[in-house]
This record gives sequence, C-alpha cells and structure tokens, in this order.
Amino acid sequence: MVVFSIVATHLKSLLRMNDEQKKIASEIIFFIKDNGNKVFKSKLLNSFDIDPIERTFVLRTLKEEYDLIKVNGELFSLSKKGFEFTSFEDLELKEKLEFGKLKTDLSLAKQTLKEFPKTKYFARIGAFIGIVLVLKELIEWLMTLL
Repeated sequence: MVVFSIVATHLKSLLRMNDEQKKIASEIIFFIKDNGNKVFKSKLLNSFDIDPIERTFVLRTLKEEYDLIKVNGELFSLSKKGFEFTSFEDLELKEKLEFGKLKTDLSLAKQTLKEFPKTKYFARIGAFIGIVLVLKELIEWLMTLL
C-alpha cells in the first residue's frame, strides 16, 4: 500500500501544471474564495479569458490531482484543502514532506519486520526461563510442606 502511494505521488508529479497554469489556478481559487465559496460554472468561465483546453486542464487538475475544488453539477466550491491553499509552492513543499515521511515509514516498517524474528526468539527464551523459575519455586514450596 505504501509503495503504491509512493508511485502514485511520483506519477502525479509528471502531470504538474506549468507556471502560467499555476497562476491561472491560483486566480481561480482566490476567485471562488472571494465569491463566498460558491460560484456557478458560467460565472467562473466568463470571468477568465483562457483557452478552453487549458482551462479544462487547470480545472481538472485542481479537482482531481490537487483536490482543491469540488464540482457539484454547475456549482464550483472549495474543498478543505482549497480553503487552506496559499500557494502552489507551499502545497508542493507539503507534498515533498509527506513523500519523505512515507519513505521513512517504509524503511522503519522494513527494519521492524527484519528485527521481528529476533524479538520473538528472545520472548520465547524469556517465557521458558519464567516457566522454569515458577516450577522451581513450586518445588521449593512443596518441599517445605513435606
């Protein structure tokens, strides 16, 4: 699962927007924020003079890749991440930190799995020693009764 998440993060990085598209996307997000988080599709499309193909790419990327906007029929609104959005630099920094955290978690999980048999072995030895000591104490107690 972790490996799939790492691969998905890498694939998402290949489909990034260029600087001009990021500027347009930021303007769209701030436009939705300024209009009370609910903007009709027609109002949004009429407010920006952008190539339709580029606009479609930017809106799809904001919705599906970054999860910054939600589309409910003809109504655009911001998601929780959209409300917290300040800039794409901050968003990419968060993603890099999360990617680093995933790599660290994966290496720690591998290390834990590698050390698990040793831990299990020591636990069995400890349990055996405990049983032997209980039997010794039981025998000593029985000897005092006789």
